[in-house]
Amino acid sequence: MTVEQALRRVERTARESVEWPASPAIPQKYRTSVYRKYRPIDHQVDALEELEAALAIDLRFEHMKEREIKETVEDFANAAFVHRVASHIPEFLAKHAEEPLSLVCSFPVEGLTVHRKIELFGVTFTPAEEAEVPEQVFGPGHGSIGAVVSTTCEGTNGKAMKERACKKVEHALRQLRAGLREHRMIPDQQLRFRLGTSYWFDGGGGGWSTRSDQIINVGLNEELVELATSTEIAELSAEGGTSIEKAARRALQWFDDALLATDPLKEMLYLFFALEAILGDKSDRLKNEDLALRRALLSHKLDQGFTDPGRIYGLYDQVRSEAVHGGEPLEVSESEVSKFQWDVRRAINEFLAYARKEGLSKRGKLLAALDSDPARSEIKANFLPN
Repeated sequence: MTVEQALRRVERTARESVEWPASPAIPQKYRTSVYRKYRPIDHQVDALEELEAALAIDLRFEHMKEREIKETVEDFANAAFVHRVASHIPEFLAKHAEEPLSLVCSFPVEGLTVHRKIELFGVTFTPAEEAEVPEQVFGPGHGSIGAVVSTTCEGTNGKAMKERACKKVEHALRQLRAGLREHRMIPDQQLRFRLGTSYWFDGGGGGWSTRSDQIINVGLNEELVELATSTEIAELSAEGGTSIEKAARRALQWFDDALLATDPLKEMLYLFFALEAILGDKSDRLKNEDLALRRALLSHKLDQGFTDPGRIYGLYDQVRSEAVHGGEPLEVSESEVSKFQWDVRRAINEFLAYARKEGLSKRGKLLAALDSDPARSEIKANFLPN
């Protein structure tokens, strides 16, 4: 649905509302149209939400913030409700729509050198010495530039335009790495070229940011040493051991990869791999159900309480499975990833603690003990979808 179509629907549905006469007890000045308020119901609310959604994806309005869109939609609907004769759509478009700009957005590339201008995978690679690179957009600590990659982007919000351009050039770099991998003599180290931390537009403007994988020094003091050595993981040997310890060690490796990941989706996947290393299996049963229930039962067995297993159930289905099987995974927030990370680390410690408490050395027996717990059916009924 276009913005214009959504505006017409809001205007039409707002005018369907019955306007009740004001009570005689209300002072005359408060009966004027400026004080009357549109109170939508049912399909009228749907129309407002459709308009908000249409505005959010239309480039003419991407300069508007989410809250601004909501307030603007409410004002438009109220105007349509109060003043029912003239259309308010032309005024709305004139006030809020902006003509999208078409600009070239450029990024430095570290670890890649080109000797001529090349159009490749829908973007343009230019030798660094030939590109017009504004010095003021570079922050501290940027690497040496071998090339500049550019693409055209449209919009009315510089940050959003830059993000779309970044996705396009990142995709081109992935295609280039995969294509160069056809050459058997090129080592992986030569395929680790990456975008720099800066960007700029051909019409002026740009900026820089710190890397998501930037290292910030941590000072290891006595308090932190005591904290780090107080967990079950601290007792895990580097090699050998029981199948329980081997599973925990593999989970720890995946968890460590998650800590070093800079992309929220990759971190979430690594965290699931860690959880599956201790609580997953190869059966054809519903894997998200087994994983969620075993995670809850593990804490239950140790009288630790547990987080809602429905969260793991949903994340497995909407993120892990979608990503691994070629679907469109749910976008996860940093907060959601952080909560899951905390719970997975806790699960590895509880996995080792429960095995020690029950004298178990085989992972299969530990999983069987969790699956046979009488609380399983109750937890499933109360927390998971039917």
